[in-house]
Amino acid sequence: MSERTIDRRHFLITGGTAMVAGALTFSTPSFAALLKGEKSRVVLIRHEKVTDRLNRPDKSILADMIDQAVTELLQIQEVEAAWRRLIRPSDIVGIKTNVWKY
Repeated sequence: MSERTIDRRHFLITGGTAMVAGALTFSTPSFAALLKGEKSRVVLIRHEKVTDRLNRPDKSILADMIDQAVTELLQIQEVEAAWRRLIRPSDIVGIKTNVWKY
């Protein structure tokens, strides 16, 4: 097993980077909210006919459920205004799921 030595320059760069990353993380509003003990909002939206008997989703019902969840979460009545608060026209949105078949 070989030993690796760290020179002073590498130590200062790594340490400085870690300090800046920590300062940025701990100064974010979401982290400050965690320290204050503020509660998160959770929204539960259900619809008994969102899937058929073969467990296939009804796209229009599912879209309505997502719109309802966003408006409820943000407490904004208009669907378009709620979505505009989450996503700006200049944003690039990626969707990741954990349920892909190989």
